[in-house]
Amino acid sequence: MKIMEKLFQTVICLVMVLFAIFGNILFIASFQNSLQQETERGLEEIKMLQYALSASLNGLPEQYKAVDTAVGEIAVTIKSSMQTADTDFMIFNEDREKIYETKNHLQWSLLQNLEEADFSENFKQVYGYELNNGNGIWQISKRDNEHYMEAVVAVKSPQNVYYLEMQRNIEAIYKNRGDLMRQYFWILLLTLAAGAIVAFWIAFQFTRPIHHLSKVTKDFAGGNYASRVEVSGNDEMTQLMSDFNTMASQLEQNIWQLEDAARRQEEFTGAFAHELKTPLTSVIGYSEMLRSLKLSEEEQILSADTIYQQGKRLERLSQKMLELVSIGKQKIDFKEIEAAELFEEVELFVRTLLKQKEIGLHVSVEDGTIWGDGDLLCSLFGNLIENAAKASKKGSVIELTGQNGDEGYIVRVQDHGCGMKAEEIDKITEAFYRIDKSRARKEGGTGLGMALCDRIVFLHGAAWKIESAEREGTRVTVRFEKRGTAGTQELSSGLQRGGR
Repeated sequence: MKIMEKLFQTVICLVMVLFAIFGNILFIASFQNSLQQETERGLEEIKMLQYALSASLNGLPEQYKAVDTAVGEIAVTIKSSMQTADTDFMIFNEDREKIYETKNHLQWSLLQNLEEADFSENFKQVYGYELNNGNGIWQISKRDNEHYMEAVVAVKSPQNVYYLEMQRNIEAIYKNRGDLMRQYFWILLLTLAAGAIVAFWIAFQFTRPIHHLSKVTKDFAGGNYASRVEVSGNDEMTQLMSDFNTMASQLEQNIWQLEDAARRQEEFTGAFAHELKTPLTSVIGYSEMLRSLKLSEEEQILSADTIYQQGKRLERLSQKMLELVSIGKQKIDFKEIEAAELFEEVELFVRTLLKQKEIGLHVSVEDGTIWGDGDLLCSLFGNLIENAAKASKKGSVIELTGQNGDEGYIVRVQDHGCGMKAEEIDKITEAFYRIDKSRARKEGGTGLGMALCDRIVFLHGAAWKIESAEREGTRVTVRFEKRGTAGTQELSSGLQRGGR
């Protein structure tokens, strides 16, 4: 069962139960109050009749013989003076013989139906009513589908003892109760109808955010990662929707990162396969020539040289790959490194390459420290200088500068070579990306150097910026933070961006 149905049924049941309970309490209290008032009125009437009849009988002479006749006349006079239309009276003598009745042929008499054991000079109290000058009994009975209050009291006189019986029709009270219950039934139906509408509206308003959240969840599961819930209000449901939006944003970001990582991994695999294909094709082709054809000495030397060069290229590629993978798995402990000592090692690292290309290196380094790993930093700046050398002409100079900044140490590598277009700057850190493929292969490049640099920068918690213009050269700026902001880290195996 849905929450909306549960809420709707709960509200309706609650309304029904509350109305039933309070309605019954109200009806019972109202009926009992009316019945009590009517009973008290009846008892007051019979008391008055008893007193009037007793006073009249006591006024008769002691030797008066027609007492029964006098009692009937007195009762007629008393009845006419009281004007009680709904009340009938009967008077019985000591032998319980009827000597007077307000209506002819009253078929029922409480006195005549009393058991002998209950009838005496002092009546046994049946319902708790007791007269001041004599005991009496009373009851409520139902005859011919109508309700009556009946009471019997004793009236004493010097000549005899008489019994006054009253029959008061109180059906109006019960009829009024029935009418009220019917009215209440229709009121209850109307109330339930109105309550059902209100309950449906409340349930709809309460569950509408849930329906919206469910729809957005399905859209999100269907691939619409930008789907969000409209948040309004300040309750628990609003907090839930806000938390869902936060979760959805984080999931969307993670999904895009995973998709981007998968795409880059696929591109990496394709590029790596392509990089392997070209040298392997040359190695296989020239090997087949040496194996199956008779070649001149010069052709043999040329073929062997080609195989050697392509083999060296594969060796460089494997070394770069191993270096790139190892950085992603190793744990590295950072320490303070003197900048001057670091760049002395960098100069030794690139000296042979720069000498072969007849390119100079100008180093200008301020005293300072860098918080990091010496081998990785040497590889970082060695690769940057190597790339700068490949883009530079013979006789040019590469500038390596280091200076202290407000937030850490800043290192720049500047060349004055061919440069690159602005749209290519963001791509050069991708594995196997080359701006000039023919020149890169001629120079022996693998296309992994800048990807390796990017990971080293990321590992050190540094930031770098690449600025370049065609035919003007390239400048790479690396900003290292002060000690305490970087620490021992472990990289994941996926490619990471250093941040530029």
